[in-house]
Amino acid sequence: SSAKLLSKISLRLSPSLEMQQLAVSAKPVVVHVGLHWTSLVVSCLFTLNLVAMPFYFYLHMPIIPVEEEAVPGVNSTRAYVTLMQARYPPRLANQVYVSDVHSGIIALRTDLSSELLGLCDDHKALLVSRIQGSVFFSPSIQAMTIEFVCGKNHTNVDALWGHYYFGVHVANSVLWSSQHGDVSTICYLFDPFVHYWTCSILEFLSRVFLSGYIAHQCWRYFYDPVAQLFGDLRSNPQGKTCRNVQLVIGEPTSLVVSNAWIVLAFTMDILLHPGTLGSATLRLIQPFDVWGGVLGSLYFGRLVWVSYAALWLWNYLYKHSARLSPVSCTVCAWTTTVLGVVLTKIDFIWTLALQLFMAMFNVHQAVEAIDVTFGTIVSCVLYGLVPFGLAYVEGTYWRLCWAKINPTSFNGRAHRLAHGDVKLRFLTWLYRVHNKQDDATKSDRGSIYKLFAMDERSQRNATVSQNSTDCYVRSLSATMHQLDVARVSLASRIKWHKDMSLTFQSNLSTTSVLGELHVSEASDNSSSGPSVTLVGAKNALWVQ
Repeated sequence: SSAKLLSKISLRLSPSLEMQQLAVSAKPVVVHVGLHWTSLVVSCLFTLNLVAMPFYFYLHMPIIPVEEEAVPGVNSTRAYVTLMQARYPPRLANQVYVSDVHSGIIALRTDLSSELLGLCDDHKALLVSRIQGSVFFSPSIQAMTIEFVCGKNHTNVDALWGHYYFGVHVANSVLWSSQHGDVSTICYLFDPFVHYWTCSILEFLSRVFLSGYIAHQCWRYFYDPVAQLFGDLRSNPQGKTCRNVQLVIGEPTSLVVSNAWIVLAFTMDILLHPGTLGSATLRLIQPFDVWGGVLGSLYFGRLVWVSYAALWLWNYLYKHSARLSPVSCTVCAWTTTVLGVVLTKIDFIWTLALQLFMAMFNVHQAVEAIDVTFGTIVSCVLYGLVPFGLAYVEGTYWRLCWAKINPTSFNGRAHRLAHGDVKLRFLTWLYRVHNKQDDATKSDRGSIYKLFAMDERSQRNATVSQNSTDCYVRSLSATMHQLDVARVSLASRIKWHKDMSLTFQSNLSTTSVLGELHVSEASDNSSSGPSVTLVGAKNALWVQ
């Protein structure tokens, strides 16, 4: 009887156990949504570099100069040279390189021993190149220096000559010499003119405003959409099989360098301060101080804004007719910096170019003066051509690569748009964002790149690669193993035009933050552009 009673109890309990098992199995999976902290730190470092870039000017010039040192109150050449000789020789006695942080003046000392006198016969140009600062010697100063070093009377040289930029006196060069036994000592001083403290304060405030404007653009057009995307993922986590969702954050450099006002501000800052470029040149070519060379390299890196200005102008004028490959801003910056450093380090190129520029274009017709106008223009044109050379090389490379795979498909351009950025490849490798599936995955090539491949007019910035702003949504298992990855792009990169057949579809599962972009070829009866369907709201900040 007891056995029958137990069997009845078990029969009564079994339905409740089944219901408990069903309840446990029906329990929703808790999905944890988090940030990829390494990508966030790297993104903040890129942003910090952009925000601090307006202040790189002060690596070479004082914020508020000492007025009496910046513009000495002397009226004659001899008085000016005497003033410099009284101020800097004590410091040059034990140093060959002096950088005055209060006035921006750079002083260099060169000792020529009797062993170099053999160059006086047939290699006078090589002898002059051994003198620090000789890149800014005018022809008459070069002749005076050779006469002092190679002459028999060794008459000391005291010289002062100016640097002119569009007819404006922007800097002074001072030279004096002395003889100590068999050693000839030549001291050179470069004095860039610095504005009075009132103008310097206004310039500093303008750079503060530019820095704040860059920070505002980064937050408004990148980090705020990222924050909304993260909030949307937390409220509606994607994926039913994954236990963790991780948001990998890009960085806003490409958005900043595509802003016309920021590019114009940096370009004008470079063109309006040729004296600072002269200081950077001297710091770069002198071999004595490593930190000075680093500062010179950093300033030459700012010349990449001239390249960005050329790209923006080309995008504004000819982006619909010219099929240029989008240029990576990082590759462009490194190429510009390396090019400037290499060309500056080659002394004879500077000397030859300076003589050529002075012969062709000299606004200030003076014997003891040099005009840097034409040289500055040629340098800006050279840096402006750098990104177009990079675009041509990169486009040719990808065309050759894709011709071996599928020469009849447009996907080659889409693949190049998505993967042609060296920085993007490195960062995705660093973040371990990859997908071993076929090439059609969203992580490899999102719908936005298919749209750009079909219709180039859809790109708001067709000359600067915008890959760096893309983010990645990783679906991870409980053991943090990557199951899938989706690439999302800013919707602001797309330029909707009248020839595009655009259809919006509302979807309850898709919020206004993230939309899904579907692109297909247009039919004969429709518009000339591709057919685009955006699943989600019209104000979607991100598309995939």
